[in-house]
Amino acid sequence: METLRGLLALLCAFLVGAQLPKERPHFADCPVDLFFVLDTSESVALRQKPPNFYIDQIKDFTKQFINRLQEMRHQCDRVLTWNSGALHYSDEVILVQELSAMSFQRDALKAAIDGITYIGKGTYTDCAIKRGLAELLVG
Repeated sequence: METLRGLLALLCAFLVGAQLPKERPHFADCPVDLFFVLDTSESVALRQKPPNFYIDQIKDFTKQFINRLQEMRHQCDRVLTWNSGALHYSDEVILVQELSAMSFQRDALKAAIDGITYIGKGTYTDCAIKRGLAELLVG
């Protein structure tokens, strides 16, 4: 009887262990880092009235793009994962969200992009690209 109880306990433990979701090893991930550099300067915004017309289009396109960043398994048994972040700029560079995993932070990034407003003034693209590259290297 004692042996039967031991076997039953072992079987229950085995069944519980089989039910737990298995985490894939981190080395199986193939992360891709993507950083959005969004121009909210006068050269974009003032092409059409009201000024937010093109800014809203940029925000909508970026959020749609983010929605399409899906994990996928490749034939080499690696899983493509996405890390993404964003900034917007004019004569100043404003970090929208640092590089973060889309498996956890997708909605936060889209909400942060919704908060982007028209800055106006100059177009310092070189400074924005430099900051975006720095975010990719640090992230």
